[in-house]
Amino acid sequence: MLVRTTAGDTAWMDRDNEVQRLYTGLTPASRNPGEPLTRLRKAYLRAAVDVPGRTRTLRVATYVQTAPGGQADHTLPRLRQYAERVFEVRREIHDATGPVAPRERNGWLLACSLLHEGFVDGIVALDQATVSPDPSLYVEELQWLGERRFFLDLLIAETDRP
Repeated sequence: MLVRTTAGDTAWMDRDNEVQRLYTGLTPASRNPGEPLTRLRKAYLRAAVDVPGRTRTLRVATYVQTAPGGQADHTLPRLRQYAERVFEVRREIHDATGPVAPRERNGWLLACSLLHEGFVDGIVALDQATVSPDPSLYVEELQWLGERRFFLDLLIAETDRP
């Protein structure tokens, strides 16, 4: 169908986009907000893993954060099972602090000091919220880890959260 438009009429673009969305199922709202975070985390993970000449298995600390008084009885074994498929688990850390910034948690600081001292190469956690539900704080932690060739691996990726 041929539709005549005037020089300033751009309604045809909207109609074309609607047809494209109809056939591809893609809408601007269907983009997952966790995609950029997943890409950033995985880029740092690849950089830490792909070190030329490394022959040893990478060592990790598993990290769980719960509400004050909370238990990690179910999460720590899940993380260990997940991590042991690829890494050597050196330490299991449980923070029972609730929603506090990562740098204000003793367990997170312990994990970072284990990284800095060379005892572990990375941290394995359940999900993004375990590190920080605040995306800007989460990115800060990812960048801190990545700039030092450390990594964070998650059991539940940022894109898998609602």
